[in-house]
Amino acid sequence: MQEQNAEKLQERRKRLTVALAAAGTMLLLFLVIILTIQFAKMGVANAERRRLDREIEEYNRILEEDKKNLDYYSSELGKYHLAIQQGWTSKK
Repeated sequence: MQEQNAEKLQERRKRLTVALAAAGTMLLLFLVIILTIQFAKMGVANAERRRLDREIEEYNRILEEDKKNLDYYSSELGKYHLAIQQGWTSKK
């Protein structure tokens, strides 16, 4: 009788060990999948940030150029050249 109880107990321990090992393996696999997805999202976000930084730099460069043009065309000499380009003639 005790031998049967010992065998049942041993069998339960084996089943529990196998179940725990399977659960641990599935948990580990799940965590690896989540980690992989997170790394992929980080890569996409970093690429998007780099793209946006390049766009910001380009727009800042364009603004600087246009600011110089605005300063020039606001001056009397700039207005004079615009008038000449539009076909106006200067008095002599």
